[in-house]
Amino acid sequence: MREMNLESDRPRRDVSPRTPGRAHPYLLGLVQYLEENLPDVAHFYQGGFFIGEYTKEPRYTQDVDMSITELSSYERVKQVLNAYGTKLQEAGVISKYLVRSEASERHSGGAKFYAPDGSILFSVDIGFHEKPLRTVAIEMNDVGRVSITTVEQMLCDKLSALFSDRRQRRIKDLFDAWHILTTCSVDVNELILCLDQRGLYPLKSEDGPFTDANLPKVESAYRTLRVYSRVTGYTIDLPEFWEVVQVLGDFYCDLTDSEV
Repeated sequence: MREMNLESDRPRRDVSPRTPGRAHPYLLGLVQYLEENLPDVAHFYQGGFFIGEYTKEPRYTQDVDMSITELSSYERVKQVLNAYGTKLQEAGVISKYLVRSEASERHSGGAKFYAPDGSILFSVDIGFHEKPLRTVAIEMNDVGRVSITTVEQMLCDKLSALFSDRRQRRIKDLFDAWHILTTCSVDVNELILCLDQRGLYPLKSEDGPFTDANLPKVESAYRTLRVYSRVTGYTIDLPEFWEVVQVLGDFYCDLTDSEV
């Protein structure tokens, strides 16, 4: 299992000018606030902010992804988001916040919270899943008990993006998929169930990120990728692109229509 160097030897000029770690306490605070104020709303969390609960090597992200299982619940979620925004605004942490008025099956709800300098400090996306995804309850530091998607479901989400025309815009998903596969134990049968639930199994080999048509574009996007450590705020040393290709390509080969 490859260990990631969170204390990079690269010059510290690589640090983001927005100081990557600054949003983290407010994201934790948001999750805690949501848990305290939505005990009667069925919901769960997913996405990059929670991958670190599995890999134990969290990367920085400015957003939290939450899903609800009933659209009618969004009215209550909006109330909680407005209350949290008002609390931070009164404390001088943010200059303003914007809560999306609606959420639907095709468009997510959520909110953005802006720092005093006008930049987005952090955000939350609220999706809708009528059929709940596969989840597990965990104890999260500084938050308590929360429901997050399983590691197989998270990997399914990454593969979904990589096998679509979003792959270049979602190049962090390539890193996340590699990171999951090199640090976590993945139940392939469980992953297949996750893919099948979304109508993605078997994966279409012609849509894969490493086809002759897609590989050059994916490699170009990966070369510009910067991933920051939530622990140190500095850039993480990424694996070589061809290592990612080998690990991920070898793994998903048996899940495509060319092999199934």
